[in-house]
Amino acid sequence: MTPLVVRHVTKQWPNGKFGLREVSFESRPGTLTAVIGHSGAGKTSLAKAVSGILDIDSGEIQRGPEQPVMVFQEDSLWPHMTLLENVSCPLRIMKKVSQVEAERRAINLLEEWGLGRELQNQPAQLSGGQRQRGALARAWLMEPKILALDEVTSGLDPENTAAILKSILALKKTETILLMITHQLNFARAIADQVIFMAEGGRIIEKGTAKEVLEQHKDPQVARFVAAFAFTGSQQCE
Repeated sequence: MTPLVVRHVTKQWPNGKFGLREVSFESRPGTLTAVIGHSGAGKTSLAKAVSGILDIDSGEIQRGPEQPVMVFQEDSLWPHMTLLENVSCPLRIMKKVSQVEAERRAINLLEEWGLGRELQNQPAQLSGGQRQRGALARAWLMEPKILALDEVTSGLDPENTAAILKSILALKKTETILLMITHQLNFARAIADQVIFMAEGGRIIEKGTAKEVLEQHKDPQVARFVAAFAFTGSQQCE
């Protein structure tokens, strides 16, 4: 299996600021890399670069021949389609799977993820958490080798957050490479194989195991960030 290798990746915006600056790391199949840090630190830019959505100025991204898939923070289901159509359609169009088989796979997964009663509902009839689980199911059925997740639990209540994190945990048991931008520090501490902390200017200032970055950090920015989440309780994901 091909690992994801990011070497010295840099992206500079027209105003001279850096979205990414000399970013390097490696992720192996069947692992989850959690990307944390302050807003504006380049986390989403990194996910887009890895997914091939954002062109980089210099550096190298090795990711194998297959196109990565990205699930965005904002609602990404097609509003004119039912949940079942949203999840099954990409299989038919991009993987050339028959409609019957595509819908069978979609129904099985959606039922497994607690969405069996919502199959014929359009996105406007679903909760935020249901829409995000639908987007995640659509991505998973494409069987991507690399899946980038951009704050997919942002703004959700604890119950929906827990349902999505449970789905991500199931994904981790496959050979998929997961790159997850998150503020769920408890989840990252328990599940992530690697944690990357990004700071202003698109730089990685610490990376390592969850224990190394979240508990044995050396940089004062990381210490303040972790302490702030511990104080506010924002890292709860139960």
